Amino acid sequence: MTSPDLSRRVDRQDEDIRVISDTVVDTKEAVDVQSVTLDQHSVMLVEHGRDLAEIKSVLAGHGLQLAEILRLLRGDDEPGSTL
Repeated sequence: MTSPDLSRRVDRQDEDIRVISDTVVDTKEAVDVQSVTLDQHSVMLVEHGRDLAEIKSVLAGHGLQLAEILRLLRGDDEPGSTL
């Protein structure tokens, strides 16, 4: 093998290594961004879960109030919760 052939092969391999390295760096950057996004979404889901629990609690209270209103409208004399 001649020296110019060897030099071209080394240059080609060097370029391949640079391309692979650039791809690895780009992939790592994309993964880092996605990791931050995932963390933000996880926090948001926890907050939404708390909000949903609060909404369910309010809804349950409204259900009790509506049941008492219906009882009063029907004239039932059964004891129940008051408004």
